[in-house]
Amino acid sequence: MANRNQVAITEQTIYDLCYWISSNFDVDEVKLERLIQESKFLEIASLANQSWLLAAFKHNIKKKGAWDKLPSQYQDYLEDVTDVYKKRAADLVEEIENVIPCLNEIGVTPIVLKGGASLITGASDPYYIRYMNDIDILVRPEQLETATSQMIEHGYVIEDETYDIDEYLHHHQSPLKKANSLCYVELHRWHFKKTLLSILPWEDVWLSAKAVSNEKNDQVKVGSATHQVIINIVHSELSDRGYFEEDIQLFQLFSLYQLVNFYQSEIDWQEIFTRFEKVGVENVLHARMYALAELFGCELLQVRSELVQAKNKKHFLRCLSNCTKNQSGVRLSAIVAGQLSEYNRLSIKAHYGVDSFWPVFCTRCNILKSQLKKLFNKDYLKKFIQANFK
Repeated sequence: MANRNQVAITEQTIYDLCYWISSNFDVDEVKLERLIQESKFLEIASLANQSWLLAAFKHNIKKKGAWDKLPSQYQDYLEDVTDVYKKRAADLVEEIENVIPCLNEIGVTPIVLKGGASLITGASDPYYIRYMNDIDILVRPEQLETATSQMIEHGYVIEDETYDIDEYLHHHQSPLKKANSLCYVELHRWHFKKTLLSILPWEDVWLSAKAVSNEKNDQVKVGSATHQVIINIVHSELSDRGYFEEDIQLFQLFSLYQLVNFYQSEIDWQEIFTRFEKVGVENVLHARMYALAELFGCELLQVRSELVQAKNKKHFLRCLSNCTKNQSGVRLSAIVAGQLSEYNRLSIKAHYGVDSFWPVFCTRCNILKSQLKKLFNKDYLKKFIQANFK
């Protein structure tokens, strides 16, 4: 396959990929015609590869009845990559099955978060299309140290995380991993960073969590359908700063689509809108709902105000533009814009819970101090350069 730098990804490429990985669109002969053109296929496959969506791409080509139209070399490529996804998913499931009884031994019933939850509930269907780097496990705050010690006793080792040097109390432990494993496990005391808990307090997550049955009768839970949606949006748009950096976050958007498609009527959209509005970040939610409807065809409860919709469309178009501009690697201007977005007033309100002039000013000073600290930390700087200037 061609190197991604040799393939020109356009806004149409994004629409084409989302068409193929969504079940909300009927078979489109125009899309099929583009798929079997070599240049167009390479564009879509390149974007899918960048976004960790190749297995979903392959699965849904088959589901839409277009698989036999592809040249054999493209079929072979997608089959080979899907085998890698399957192996990774099998390893992750095995790791989850090891971690849960380990924690159950000391009376801890954990909540599996994010992609791990989709694996054990069936929201990721088939199970292997959701690629994951690690497994996120939530325990009650007072159980974190005991749970960490228990896993260390069972052969897990804490990996040092130089990259995380923020001064606030972090929401998860440094990654744990066994010597013979390729899967990292992160034990969380909260489902996201402390400054974002005003949107969804950790107590509420535990109160509405649902038990998941399994053959071994292990005690394990996942968040409610509504809370899984909230966690996805907060994680991608606020914690990972997708909204402020105007990043489409296609992988996370697909994960949100999977949740919406799987849980459907179980999701309480009114609760979701209320929680975001309560802390003044409803624009973040509105923008994400617009992207989900535009790219994946999800007809959801949305604000009908023409002014709000126009604002959502402008934000969405900027996200699309940034995605195409960054196709050959993140530009320096995008990195600088991302760092500057931390000073955004709405971002500060969301992350630090302050809105008046003096607290916002003090927070901006603290952000500057933190960024300078990272800038002069050689380990952090090395990892930052490796992550952004490959």
